[in-house]
Amino acid sequence: MKICIVGDYLSRYRERIQTLFPTDEVIWAHTAEDDIARDALEDLDVFVGPVFTPEMAQRARRLRLVQVPGAGTDGIAIDALPPSALCANVYRHESSVAEYVLGAAIALRRRFQDQDRNLRQDIWDTATYDPSVAYGRTLLSAEVGFVGYGHIGAATWTLLEAVGVRGGRAVSRSGESAEGRVSSLKWLGTQSDIDRLFDESDLVVVSAPLSAETTGLIGAEQFDLLGEDGIIINVGRAGLIQEEPLFNALQSGTIAGAAVDVWYSYPEDGSGRPSSYPFKDLTNILMTPHSAALTDETYSARLDDIAINIERSRMGLDPINLVTS
Repeated sequence: MKICIVGDYLSRYRERIQTLFPTDEVIWAHTAEDDIARDALEDLDVFVGPVFTPEMAQRARRLRLVQVPGAGTDGIAIDALPPSALCANVYRHESSVAEYVLGAAIALRRRFQDQDRNLRQDIWDTATYDPSVAYGRTLLSAEVGFVGYGHIGAATWTLLEAVGVRGGRAVSRSGESAEGRVSSLKWLGTQSDIDRLFDESDLVVVSAPLSAETTGLIGAEQFDLLGEDGIIINVGRAGLIQEEPLFNALQSGTIAGAAVDVWYSYPEDGSGRPSSYPFKDLTNILMTPHSAALTDETYSARLDDIAINIERSRMGLDPINLVTS
């Protein structure tokens, strides 16, 4: 088989991949636009990468499998694929993302960022020295709301429960969860219940998929309901939360803080502003560069699933995590 792997996600596992597919021709490319990737299309069997355009599909008439190395398939022109080709994605990031949410929630509720910044200026930002400073809050007292309750939501709730959190509720598009773990939630509703969720929660975790229905789902009204002690953590897609209302809510103190791992603009070369608003000037936000899932555990496990799907394609079987639209 001829396999083309695009992107740097799996390049550090090159030796392992060569061991997995010793008799196959494996081609590596930095982007799908590279000549080596384009030249391979006409007799390609498997494409592994985050982007596959209609133009690429026109040339890849022998293709059997488009394997996305992550969960998002918005870069794949699924409807344009040749009849012989199937598309699959992989998950395995939920544990890493859940760990990110746990760490971010603790840091924000305990004000670790403020204390770190102030102590670097010799200011002891604690009620021991300044009675006006509020005590931090543990997660045990948190009322948690999940916007989206799939792989990430369920894994995060499992982890939060393990440290003693008891107040959880969630909304999803269908009002159901394919991942289970709903019996210990206070309730699971649909997106029409989002105002109730924000009103009852002081920690909201956003991990819903981005769609026409969910774009701009969260805005000023929801931040008002979350309140001045509330924290929001976005590990889904930036477009789920309206950009200007998020900035305004943080700047004005309408909500206490946020952790944002997914952004409104992305650079091509690793340098660039993540938003047109100056989030970097705010002290109550934890900003990370879409790194919540970037652990060795995530990508090692994803490689296992990708290898299984390539073998299933070789045998003429449907891949696991088949994506049809």
